[in-house]
Amino acid sequence: MPVRLVIVAAAVVALVIAILVVVIVVVANRPGPGPDPATASPTVTPSAGADTSAPPPSVEPLERSVVPVGAEYATGKVGPLFTGYEQTPDGATAAALNYIMAIGSPEMYDDRTRHQVEAYMYVDAATAKKWGLSDELAAKLRSKLGTDSTGKPLDPTKTNYSGYYPELGAFQVMKVVGNTEVTIMVWYPAVDGVGNKRADLLMQWNYTQFRLVWSDGDWRIADWLDTPTPPSPKGLELSFDERARLLGKGWQLPANAVEHGLERLRLPEK
Repeated sequence: MPVRLVIVAAAVVALVIAILVVVIVVVANRPGPGPDPATASPTVTPSAGADTSAPPPSVEPLERSVVPVGAEYATGKVGPLFTGYEQTPDGATAAALNYIMAIGSPEMYDDRTRHQVEAYMYVDAATAKKWGLSDELAAKLRSKLGTDSTGKPLDPTKTNYSGYYPELGAFQVMKVVGNTEVTIMVWYPAVDGVGNKRADLLMQWNYTQFRLVWSDGDWRIADWLDTPTPPSPKGLELSFDERARLLGKGWQLPANAVEHGLERLRLPEK
């Protein structure tokens, strides 16, 4: 082969090799492929003031019972006490709710009225004496509160705000024995006091657990049972969700339960 052709061939080979080296270097230094735009997670910057905390756990709402607080399930009345219930667990529930409301009534400061109510409400005289309000204690309460024998304030500028309010709370049926015995626990706000400002009043949450038995044609209290320390939120008005969060499963709302019922109590604003 002539020397000239050899030189040309060598030059071509050298050029090809140089091109291949450049290509290899470029490919080796190219960044790797990014994520597929269709599957990549976008980067989101929270707006100012956005809540980035985890959402609160869901709360199972309380079941609303068919049983109300008040006269609907009753057929009679003794003083502040609604009476005459069906011989069913619902009848016993209505009795328990209304008995609590009566016990907290200012009318119970009156000895005559209280004797009539307790004679009906309790299964027998011994139970009434054990759990009822004695005349001596009633007199001390009237003196402390500043009321007459009927619960009316001695100072005409003041109001007796005492009352128990099951419709602002909830209840739980603890035990049912046929149609003859039912145990019910009620959680409710209580107001006690005479005055014209909030500082004069004692406002708290109570548990009351009754064992009711069917006797002489109606539900009557056979025993007051021990209860755990009740949840004690600061306010007297709680939403249904707040009640569910505090009490948990198994509790029910009265049929006429309300979330904002203190307006009807006409408590002092301050």
